[in-house]
Amino acid sequence: MLSETDQDQWYVLGAGAMGRLWAATLCEAGNEVVLIRRAVSESTETSANLGSGEQHKNARTTLAYQPSPEKTSTPGLYDVSCCSLDKLNDGSVRNLIVATKSYDVLAAVEGAINKLCGNAFVICLSNGLGYQQDLLDLLTNRGNTIQLHWAICSDGAVPRLLSSSSELIYDLGVTRTGQGTVVLGQLDDSKPIESCHASNSLIDLLNRGGLSASQAESISAALWKKFFINCAINGLTTIFRCKNGELLTDQRYHEKFERLSHELNTLYELLDIEELTPKIKSGSAQKNGAIKQSKPGQNKGDGGRSRSVYEEATEVARATASNRSSMLQDFEASRRNELEFLNHYCVKLLEAFSLVASENRALVERIDALYSKQGEP
Repeated sequence: MLSETDQDQWYVLGAGAMGRLWAATLCEAGNEVVLIRRAVSESTETSANLGSGEQHKNARTTLAYQPSPEKTSTPGLYDVSCCSLDKLNDGSVRNLIVATKSYDVLAAVEGAINKLCGNAFVICLSNGLGYQQDLLDLLTNRGNTIQLHWAICSDGAVPRLLSSSSELIYDLGVTRTGQGTVVLGQLDDSKPIESCHASNSLIDLLNRGGLSASQAESISAALWKKFFINCAINGLTTIFRCKNGELLTDQRYHEKFERLSHELNTLYELLDIEELTPKIKSGSAQKNGAIKQSKPGQNKGDGGRSRSVYEEATEVARATASNRSSMLQDFEASRRNELEFLNHYCVKLLEAFSLVASENRALVERIDALYSKQGEP
């Protein structure tokens, strides 16, 4: 039986940008936070992401949070626990936030699954699509009432070294580079009503801590929308080494952005985005091979969509104009990218429905080539 203190604790699996941002937000709301980080021997990340090896033991450390990128912004300092999974007791974790990269999600949760109590609340922040059903199956096969939710966060954040007014340096730091929104939701409607209570409680905490959070009307539709926006923006900013807003202001980049968005939109219009499993919308003209070719931004009302991928991605690129996408940051830090669950997954879907995938395929091949060149001596 967990104590009341244990119930209020939030465990954050993954200490990258989003993990640190959410941890700082929950600390600001007055909650106890435990950062679960890889053991030193397992770590392939940089010290900027994981901090010093000593912090992987059961220890208290300081999380420094800078609420805006302005140099005059003074970081808040929060006392948090840090440990690796092997330091946790089985069945001791009630509230778990999974903030790993998409390619690490399944292995990370599988490693943590014995640490969860029977009715644990698990929320996944990872990008991309293609692994959600496997994660649902992994937790469902436990045969208990684990409550799995998804969150889509559009806030910008960068992990970095930060210094305080006393000039002390904190390697476990994060800067919020852009204000966005958070939406939460549950894919499995068969779960008990308690999961909604846990979700509402987290939404309240996030809002009190400084993030703008709400319940999603349809988390499946929100996941698809975020997926297409990321596919339109992240890869191109990596290829051109540019900020998000430059996709709109530089004509060379913008032409490529338009073509890619249009190709993505042919799939967006075709799918039933109320379901996470990719399938053709019931009764759609596209099902019979009649794919309507519309120009970006000129398909309002078509196929039940209010706005095209181009319009949605343009709004995000404009709102985050000064940001560098997470994929570009990963490339610059020589970290693995998430293409497998973004544009590469999109290529598979486009080809499965006999749609043109040339723009997405070319993007994947070009980024693969950039990584190959990066690895050359």
